[in-house]
Parts: sequence; C-alpha cells; structure tokens
Amino acid sequence: MKKRVSGLAIMMGFLVSGVAAAQEPTETEAPVADDAAAEGEAPGESEEAAVTEEAPAEEAPAAEAAPAADAKPTSATGGDGARFRFGISGGAGFVSNSAVPTGFYAGGDLRLGVQVNDLIGVYAMPQLGFYGVDGYPVGGGILGATGVVEVTLFDRGFVGVGGGYGIMNSPSGPELHFRIGGYPLVSRSDEKVRRKGLSLAADIRMYFVDGYPTFISPTFNIGYEAF
Repeated sequence: MKKRVSGLAIMMGFLVSGVAAAQEPTETEAPVADDAAAEGEAPGESEEAAVTEEAPAEEAPAAEAAPAADAKPTSATGGDGARFRFGISGGAGFVSNSAVPTGFYAGGDLRLGVQVNDLIGVYAMPQLGFYGVDGYPVGGGILGATGVVEVTLFDRGFVGVGGGYGIMNSPSGPELHFRIGGYPLVSRSDEKVRRKGLSLAADIRMYFVDGYPTFISPTFNIGYEAF
C-alpha cells in the first residue's frame, strides 16, 4: 500500500512538473510577442518622422530657385531685347549748294522707333530748323523726316544711314541722311533692358529739291538718347 502511495505521489510530481514546464514558454513568449510588436511599430514611426523632417530640405532648393527664374533681364546684368527707342537733340550747322550762298542753320531733331537689340536700331527722325542766306535779310525753314537704320558699337559709338523727304520753304524733294557720333556718357539700367546716354552726333543731309542743285546741310548736335 505504501509503495502504491509513493508511486502515485511520484507520478503526481512528474505531472505537475510537466504542466508547469508547458505553461512557462507561453508566459515567456507573450512578452516577447508584445515587445516585437512594440519594436515593429517604432521603426515605422521613426521612418515617417524622418521623411517629415527631410521634406522641407528637399523643397528648399525649389523655393530658392524661384526668384532666379522670375528675375527680369536688365541691361546692367547683360540682358538684351527689343525696346522703345527715343532721342532728342539740338544743333547748328549750315545749308549750301552751288547756286545759293552758304547760310547758317539751327534746329532740332526727334528720334522715335525701336531698338531691336544692343546693336541695331530703327527709328523715324523728324527735323525742324531755320536757315539764313548770306546777303539776304530773310532766310527760310526746313521741315523733314527720315527713316534711319543705326548700328551701335560697344555702347559708345554709332553710325546710321537713311532717307526721307524734306521741305525747304516752298521747294521740296527726297532727302538722304547720314549720321555718325558717340555717347561720352552712357549708363545701363538695373531695372530693365535700357541704355541712356549723352549723344554727340554729326549729321549730313542732302536735299534733292525741284528746280535747284542739291542742297547739303551738315549739322553738329548734342542731345539725350534712351536706346
């Protein structure tokens, strides 16, 4: 009887030990699973945070590049392009031909047109002036206009040629016009494509009027130019 009780006790001991051993892995695996789940969420959150923090750094260059793309070209930064051309000047000279004595001339000019680029300009040049004739108490007036094509060299010098029509008191006729000069003072705009300068020019006009030999009128002019 004692042997049976002892054997039963031993069997109960083994059974309890087996149950305990079977339950221990389950209890130890749960925290591991929880830790793994916790650790699995942490990297996802950290990656999202990293992406969020890096996003402004990627957008910064685009924001910095925007002002450069929107910047307007100016003459000060080397920009070029078509723009309005304007000039005004006054000067003096003389008018003469082989049949009429030389007479003193004084008058003014305008220049209105297009500066195609820094090299080429095309403009209309109306003229109004008055002249005298040696030996006569009364002179006359000149009203004319020419179309001129001009080349500007290195922002400082220019040459131009054109043609038009002139009226000298009552006779009138075609007109041929040559220009040469320079800009002793010139500036480049830092707001738009534009140059401005003090203009010094020599103009030679030839008038082919009815009933008279060709009139020649050289003048020396000073003025302002926006080109």
